[in-house]
Amino acid sequence: MVGVDIEYSKSKRAVFSVWRAKGQTSGADRFWVVEPTVTNQVFRNDDGNPNTDKTLGLRLHLGDFADEETCRHFKDLDRDIFVSCDEMYRYLVEAEAFVKIAESTEQEPSTPLKKRRRTQTPEEQLDDRDEDAYAKAEERVSKRRDMEDESFKGSSSE
Repeated sequence: MVGVDIEYSKSKRAVFSVWRAKGQTSGADRFWVVEPTVTNQVFRNDDGNPNTDKTLGLRLHLGDFADEETCRHFKDLDRDIFVSCDEMYRYLVEAEAFVKIAESTEQEPSTPLKKRRRTQTPEEQLDDRDEDAYAKAEERVSKRRDMEDESFKGSSSE
């Protein structure tokens, strides 16, 4: 795991630390232990200038990312990935520039709009044609129901 600590309140100092996991056994149990391998390596000093020592930087190995089985397949990959302090400084400067641009182009939040109640839908007004159509529809339904009802007897004189 790589951790980066960037101070903005007091100075411009930026450091990184590296912790690596190692498998350990205790009897029949196997477990992971995390050990710090680099602690607070400065890549930008308090004044905001890069660490110019070319030998210092972040070194990563395949074993930092892959399991043991994968690493065995690539035994010939014993080289490190090296990111110098100067490169890390340049990445940080670029990232801070992106943040500055993003912050300057952010729009001020507008005043939230107030919600108003929806106007009530007026009751539907029936005109004479609508009333006639509904009455005829009701009459048709009533006739159909009477014709399908076996217990209904037409003009019964009981």
